[in-house]
Amino acid sequence: MKIRNVFIISLVISFLLVLVPVSSELNCTVSNTQSLGTLVYKMSGLFNAHAELYTGSNYLYNVSCEDVTVTGVPTGINLNNNCDDIHILNLSSATNAHVEKSDQGNYLEGVCLSSDDATIIYSYETIQNCSDSGYQACLGTFSSDTNAHIADCVTAPYSNYICANLTYDFTCTNGVSSDDGACSVACGADMECGGQVPGYNSNSCTVGETYFIDFCDSSCKFVDDPDKVCNSTGIGCGGGSSVCDGYSVGECLSDGTQYCDSSCVNKTAVGICITNKAMRKALVHYTTDPYNRKLDISAMKCLINLYLGAPCNDPKSQDYIEIANALSDSILPN
Repeated sequence: MKIRNVFIISLVISFLLVLVPVSSELNCTVSNTQSLGTLVYKMSGLFNAHAELYTGSNYLYNVSCEDVTVTGVPTGINLNNNCDDIHILNLSSATNAHVEKSDQGNYLEGVCLSSDDATIIYSYETIQNCSDSGYQACLGTFSSDTNAHIADCVTAPYSNYICANLTYDFTCTNGVSSDDGACSVACGADMECGGQVPGYNSNSCTVGETYFIDFCDSSCKFVDDPDKVCNSTGIGCGGGSSVCDGYSVGECLSDGTQYCDSSCVNKTAVGICITNKAMRKALVHYTTDPYNRKLDISAMKCLINLYLGAPCNDPKSQDYIEIANALSDSILPN
């Protein structure tokens, strides 16, 4: 479809309807020092130049584009240089090429920019430059409709500007894209959350250290979990005890006789765990079963010392802990 020399690439977008619209800017540059996300084609110089396909290796000046938010953060929208759709320029050859408008039909090689996620609109402007014409980006200028030389948009531009806009229709709620329910940088999500769903957590830590689980909150911000959690089995982690995985530092383990210290190593429980189930079972057993005691007064003193953080030099101390663990839960009052 041709409207005012505008070429529209229509791409399928399947998005759910939510509340807040997304805005973005197509950002393109001509540079011999950097290349943005998608390389479109190359120039031999900044003015009075020849062109080559993006796959070429003869020219230093890259014409490349990316999609960014209005604050300049890349959105993650997929751009590509596939030529399944309308060309923005035709080239006379793969390199050392003259250029022409895509509707001229004299040259077979194509320069393209497209997207699976959005709609890209192109226009050839001659009265004024791209930004003054209401377009987001300029991908170059050329000297005539066909058999033309190419130039950038600022150094010594020709009168024909290659202008482009990118639009997409999905909307956002609290950083979540309506596309797939995942966090989107275009919706204000932190980069670490891009493509993840709210609640996603990243389990990683330095060897032998405790760490905060970083996760994507309901607004897709990458924040620390409020509970400091131990990990010894995650990628790069190896200094803790596996039984402490998932426990907060200082938390009593479920067996009631141990806790996780500041290095996430399980240690015999101290005063913070004195009310744990194993200790309560030991006390009930000692006071209610005087004729069949598995734990005598020496054992109880040793256990109490351990649970209070005091030393117990009894060589049977580990046996006492195991006995306490093995006592039946049924002896406890409801």
